[in-house]
Amino acid sequence: MSARILSYLAGIAWLGAAGAGIASLWHYSLIPAGVHKAGRSWPQASALSKAADGRFSLVMFLHPECPCSRASVEELSVLLARHADRILPQVVFFTPVDKKTEWSDTRLWRQARELPGVRTRMDEAGREAERFGASSSGETFVYDSQGTLVFHGGVTSARGHEGDNDGLAAIGNLVGKSAAETSGTRSPDEGGQDEVKTPVYGCPLHEEREVEKALPEAVLKIGSEQPSGQGGKQ
Repeated sequence: MSARILSYLAGIAWLGAAGAGIASLWHYSLIPAGVHKAGRSWPQASALSKAADGRFSLVMFLHPECPCSRASVEELSVLLARHADRILPQVVFFTPVDKKTEWSDTRLWRQARELPGVRTRMDEAGREAERFGASSSGETFVYDSQGTLVFHGGVTSARGHEGDNDGLAAIGNLVGKSAAETSGTRSPDEGGQDEVKTPVYGCPLHEEREVEKALPEAVLKIGSEQPSGQGGKQ
């Protein structure tokens, strides 16, 4: 078999692998993360600040090295541009006790700090995440002025995907209502209406740099493998 044919076949094989990798990546981007059932009211043991002026309290949990969550922060900025006067936003970053320095200066941290009015907080060993029941990066909780959970989920339609989505629309609808429409309608003591839920698309919160391990193996090989023999002399 000639070198030209071998080169041609190698090119086809590489393109096939690349196509399979892209398909795997697309499939992975649409798989939501697993989430736990959240409590119906603001955690009493939490050290975070709950709004005391009639605003909604929003808490978003992030893994500081999760690339999927850049889209979540961007969607938060869109939400605040529309409803900044109705929300007290807090972004909480999972941080291992022995990595406080390096994990507090990531691209995601800087992106969140740039949002007007957003409070950023380091969550050592994931204690706050445990209190709220958060397990995935991008997982967001919204509480009304009574401290009742009204929303639990994500604010993107896929991993790393910006744009209109059910989570953003649901929160916008909730905070856009008047205080009379929302106050007391979801009292946990009275067994009121359940919170709005949407899928979360993000990396596990409590794992140190598991982002690459979660990706399909075929995706990780793209770019590192090139077809051999191309461009050589015949």
